[in-house]
Parts: sequence; C-alpha cells; structure tokens
Amino acid sequence: MPSIGQFWNYWKISHYAAAASKPAEDDSSKQIRKTTVTTNQNDNDGGSWVVVNNTKRKKKPQTIIVGSGCEDNELQTVETIKYLQAWSFRPETTEDNVRHFLNKVAKSDDYFIEKRVLKTDRHASFVIGIPESLYTNFKSPTVWPPRVKLTDWFQRRPRGSQERQRGDSRRSDECPTPPSTAAPARK
Repeated sequence: MPSIGQFWNYWKISHYAAAASKPAEDDSSKQIRKTTVTTNQNDNDGGSWVVVNNTKRKKKPQTIIVGSGCEDNELQTVETIKYLQAWSFRPETTEDNVRHFLNKVAKSDDYFIEKRVLKTDRHASFVIGIPESLYTNFKSPTVWPPRVKLTDWFQRRPRGSQERQRGDSRRSDECPTPPSTAAPARK
C-alpha cells in the first residue's frame, strides 16, 4: 500500500500533467499562465517526479505621451510638484524656517512643506513639495546645510486622506448618511 507521501506526489504529478495537457483557448490574450511540465525518473525511490515552471505574463509599461505642440490660451497646464523628504534637522526647526531657506535658494510661492510626526524627539523631518522646474536645484547636496539627509518622497496614499480602519469600505470623500434620510431602526 502506498504511503501518504507517495500518494500526494502521484496526485501532484497527475494534476499538473492534466492541467498542462488541456488545449489552449483560441484567444491567446486570455491565457494568463504558461505551464511547462517535465517528467523525470528519480533513482532513489523508483517513482517519477515532475518539474513545473509557471511563468506569469509581464505587464507592458504604460506609455505616457507628453504634449510638445504650440502653447494654447484655452488649454493650459499646471506645473507638477515633486516631493523630497529631508531629515536630521534640529527638533525646534519649523516649517517657516524651511520655507525661508528654500526661498533663499529659489523664490517661489508653490512650496509645500509638512513637518512629519516622528516617534523620536532627536531630530525633525519634513516632506517638501517643490515645483518640477526647481526640483533639480534642490537635489544638489551643496545646496543643503551639512549633515541634512535627502531622498525622493513617494507617497503611498493621497495626502489629507483620513486614517481608516480595516474593513471600512467608505471612501474618505463620502459623507455619512444624514439622520433624517437614514432608514428607521427596527424594533
């Protein structure tokens, strides 16, 4: 009588072999995975084993087209804001101090500065939004005071969104139903 391990190996072999032997659909774009099955003989236990290679289809990078035609008075664009994270400032450094420093380097009214809330009081950290045309100026280490650290800031969630608990499917821009239009409670 075969052991559980032998039965399980046999089941895997027959399952994957059956899946690989199914004919492909007519539309090749619907095929998600490509399966290659190779059967070999294992000298130790006399049984056969299967090597299954699954390869997922890779997504093609999305092509973004940027307009380069003549300027138009009816359709105008805004300048993109890029974000940096700067840290290792003294804890008493404020957003106004950082804004004053940025304006000394390059004058602009479009700076976005947010002091991050940290678990430590040893240093201060800021997220700094800079217009794209000035971004390369501020990526230079010679612009910043000694020992200030910088990195690109990639936001994981939109700014200003409320913290939600797991399972709360309501979007942050939706308002709760007013009590006057809510369904009456059952007794």
